Amino acid sequence: MINIPSNSPFSDKENEWLQGYYAGLESQVLEKYKNGNENSDLKTISILFGTQTGNSEIVAREAEKVAKKAGLTPTVLDLSECETQTLISSPRLLIVTSTYGEGEMPDNVIELWNKCSELDNNFYEKVNYSVLALGDTSYEKFCEAGKLWDLHLNEKGGKRVLDCVECDVDFEEPSRRWIKEIIPAMTEVQAENEKSLTIVDAKENRTDQEKNWSRNNPYLAKLNKKIKLSKKGSGKEIIHYEIDLGESQLSYKPGDIVNIFSRNDDEYVSLLLDSLKCDGSEVIYVENLDEKKDLKYLLESYYEIRKPSKDLLNLFYLLSKDSEFCSIYEDNDKSKLTDFLHGMDTLDLIEKFNHVPLNAIEFCRLCKPLSARAYSISSSIDVHPNEVHITVASVRWEKNKRVHKGVCSTFLADILNKNEDLGIYFSTNNNFRIPENGEKNMIMIGPGTGIAPFRSFLQQREFNKCEGENWLFFGDRNKNYDYIYESEILGFQKRGVLNKIDLAWSRDQDEKIYVQDLLIKNKKEIFGWIQNGSHIYVCGDALYMAKDVNKALINIISTEGSLSYEDAADYLNDLKNNNRYSLDVY
Repeated sequence: MINIPSNSPFSDKENEWLQGYYAGLESQVLEKYKNGNENSDLKTISILFGTQTGNSEIVAREAEKVAKKAGLTPTVLDLSECETQTLISSPRLLIVTSTYGEGEMPDNVIELWNKCSELDNNFYEKVNYSVLALGDTSYEKFCEAGKLWDLHLNEKGGKRVLDCVECDVDFEEPSRRWIKEIIPAMTEVQAENEKSLTIVDAKENRTDQEKNWSRNNPYLAKLNKKIKLSKKGSGKEIIHYEIDLGESQLSYKPGDIVNIFSRNDDEYVSLLLDSLKCDGSEVIYVENLDEKKDLKYLLESYYEIRKPSKDLLNLFYLLSKDSEFCSIYEDNDKSKLTDFLHGMDTLDLIEKFNHVPLNAIEFCRLCKPLSARAYSISSSIDVHPNEVHITVASVRWEKNKRVHKGVCSTFLADILNKNEDLGIYFSTNNNFRIPENGEKNMIMIGPGTGIAPFRSFLQQREFNKCEGENWLFFGDRNKNYDYIYESEILGFQKRGVLNKIDLAWSRDQDEKIYVQDLLIKNKKEIFGWIQNGSHIYVCGDALYMAKDVNKALINIISTEGSLSYEDAADYLNDLKNNNRYSLDVY
């Protein structure tokens, strides 16, 4: 049973819904098996998850509970911990996986996936499987990783028990239906000489309370402190937040993620209500909650109303008279559509296509639930007990004579006050960890707010008294305005924790300088550190910075190691597969 705190932000009806959500699922599955399973033969099932932010594990753990109650013997594993033989260790296999970036496997699953491509065609001939794919319809390659697993298992001889189920960000209901259908189906699978894998689950060491804080049951933490880091004159607003974990018993490691729930800006909600010709008192039925709610509440706290959903775009395509938009949409050209939508939010589109009839009920039906935003943790819990820190750039821009705002970043900056509550939960990021061997060196590359996890890394390395050296590549636009955590960085240097630092201030001279330029400038020493076993970390912008850094590293390896560009790229991929080249990019 989910434990919901008495001070939760949910109504009594919402609390009841959350409590009964998976309890109802378990009872429905158990009804069929309540008589006759006590003495049944061992029936194993492997439930494997691939995750970047923790959602896949949530579903896998719920499937585990239901499987146990149905008489199965489940083994739950992260795909990153699996070998190819693990995939055929049971005649029953469930895979729950998210998709990372533009249709990619989660980082820590890539090595296994590459090995799977070399398997024989009948490798899974004794395996009965089903795949649940988690994704986000705002991305072109929706649920691509799950689709690839489903196709791979089928092509290599596996028996598909249930078609691949694709889930959007509001994955609870479709995942619930999948579990309800697949577990009874898997109990009917017959096999001989089954053996249960003996796996030690590290998560069993967590307290019962800590296990309960999740996406569906966030902990209500309190804001302790907010400090503006960027100085007057900066083109950015970067703020340091310190959050009190209270009596949650929550813990985390450097490299982990904190997910924060927010609400939409009141002014924006008012403008949206005006565009829908509503006053907010209208009552709307919400299927997921099985409850009616005031429209104003739904727009403020329940729905994602800034970023237009694919369903909303599709409505405008079907009913709009805008030839430019319709042509781009028909061509399915992602680049052109991105350019067309650049800087526009949902309100901009409603106003642009004001000839398209859209009432409040239809609008809500086309919206996705408001999801938590993920932030890299910038503190060590050993150094800051019972706290978690984050480093956030407030997102604001002007378009169509109106200031547009990022939902969570400006909620934190403009709305949330000291000692007020905010819902949070943590996601593990095992692919972004400081070296277990404290004598290993680290190269950290993180301009702007990308420095966040490296503040955590340096705090932890100092606390652990690690002897390995640390080299930081950091920068932003202007040193005088954008040198965040400057005094802390100088302190790390003075105490010998930070051994080398290279700073790239892109606007302080005529020729722009970025972190990748400084990598090239230090190519001989960089390659020497790599050869001596250093771990490399990159955090920040995925669209440009991370790709440019990746190219720079390949060029360094190619030049200094006398390798072709292709061989150097393979060399860098090997580092990634061995957890010596890790990325936390967004």
